[in-house]
Order: sequence, then C-alpha cells, then structure tokens
Amino acid sequence: MKSKITIAMLLASITLFTHSFVFAGHYSDGYTDSAKVLKVKPIYETVEVNHPETECWDERVYHPRHGRHHNRHYGGMITGGIIGGLAGHQVGRGHGKDVATVVGTILGAAIGDNIAHNKHRPHHGRHSSIERRCETVDNYTTHKEVVGYRVKYRYKGHTYWTRTDEHPGDYIQVQVDVHPID
Repeated sequence: MKSKITIAMLLASITLFTHSFVFAGHYSDGYTDSAKVLKVKPIYETVEVNHPETECWDERVYHPRHGRHHNRHYGGMITGGIIGGLAGHQVGRGHGKDVATVVGTILGAAIGDNIAHNKHRPHHGRHSSIERRCETVDNYTTHKEVVGYRVKYRYKGHTYWTRTDEHPGDYIQVQVDVHPID
C-alpha cells in the first residue's frame, strides 16, 4: 500500500513540475508571426460541368382503329388466294397444273394480305394525333478553375514555398515552433 502512495505522489510531482516548466516559457507550442509574400501563382484544374438541356418536338403518332390492331382480317388473303389459285390453274398441264394452282394460291394469298394490310397504314384512314415528345440531352462544358495558390514567402531571411486554399495577400501567417538542440 505504501508503494502505491509513493508512486501516486511521484506522478503528481512530475505533472506539477512539467506544467510549471511549460507555463514558465521554457517550452511552448510556438507562436504565430507574419512573413512577407514574394510571389503567388494560382493553381488551375480543368473542370467538366454538365448543363443538361431538355429538347422537345411535336411528333405525329398513328393510332390503330378499335379492334383492328388485335383482330386480323383474312378477307384480302382469302380473295387473293382464290384469284391466285384460278390464275395458276390456267397455267400448265397434268401434274404441273396442280403445282401451278398451289403456287398461285400461296402467292395470291400473300399478295392479297399485303394489299389489305396496306389499307390500314397511316395514310389510309388511321387515326393520328400530334404528341409532344421530350428528352434530356447532356451538354458538357469545360473550364479552368482556381483550386489553390502556390505561395513563395520570406521569413527571417529564408525563402519558403507553401500551398494555400485562399490568396494570402501581402503577408502570410506562419507558425513558429522553437525547440532546443540537445
């Protein structure tokens, strides 16, 4: 128990001695002073900035008539197939006549369907309207921006360089920290 008290008193004495030594001016965290600025050079960085713009235009939009979009009309295909089959039947003889009839029916059906389908294209009676369409377009610009300053200054006959965020003016504050050499 005696040794614990002795150690505690020793630590307290060291702490008091250290504080009195620091506050007596024998050791400090330094002081601030002013130094003459000799040169200031801005530091630039190229910055890319996006200025998005909305571009709009009017566009004609075609709408199918009710029911025609989902219900297929086979009238053109059937009519074309009949006409094509009759025309093919007129060509050839024997077994070739049968082949020509089948080929004529298929071609006629395809042509008839195409003709019927074209009747429903925009220029053949489909309903249309003008709708406003818009999209955002990226518009990038670049410019140089000051991001700091390279400062040359003189303090007590010596020249130093530093970097600052702000322009220092004619004088710059310096932190002076003096330590004794052992």
